[in-house]
Amino acid sequence: MNLFAKPVVTWNQPEAFRVHADQRSFVTMKWWLWPLIVFATVAMFTLGWEISKLNPSKHPPDFIVAFPMILALSVGIVYGYPWLLRRAPGAVNLYSFGIMGMGEQRIRSFKEISGYNLSEEGSYHVLRLITKKGRSILYGVPDPMTRDKIEVVLNQAGLSKISTLVKPDFETRRKAIWGDRVFTAAEVEAMREEKNKG
Repeated sequence: MNLFAKPVVTWNQPEAFRVHADQRSFVTMKWWLWPLIVFATVAMFTLGWEISKLNPSKHPPDFIVAFPMILALSVGIVYGYPWLLRRAPGAVNLYSFGIMGMGEQRIRSFKEISGYNLSEEGSYHVLRLITKKGRSILYGVPDPMTRDKIEVVLNQAGLSKISTLVKPDFETRRKAIWGDRVFTAAEVEAMREEKNKG
């Protein structure tokens, strides 16, 4: 993988896509995750402050002064950095061997990708890459011209296009288990109570 290679296609993700992605991640993310990250960041900076006290040539401030600074810095990093990323253009670089979006730590090799899908979502398009582990990675695409260029590169890289994303057919699954049976209100209530006990 050539880290100095020039991207074949570069584009900025549409703002509408980024807003939608933020809303989706906010809903799906556990509420306690951000405070936990703040706590870990505070612990890391506090450890650095403790280590600096061991150096006689350094004179760090007292803990009562240092801790509010550490806390403010940690909150600023944890909450401020994603906030800045959300307001950045959201550039994506597509190479002949991989892809890298703004905020990602590395170029994702096509060797990790099993297939892709391009769909239209109102005023923009969505590129969905499916990894070999089954994870979906989404990128917003602004216009049909950019979409066509992306598709050419992905096809040349040997990635297969998944024309239709298969969704679970819950109705068929339900019929296979229960048939045409209709449950009474008492049976439904009994099943709910049994589930709550478990």
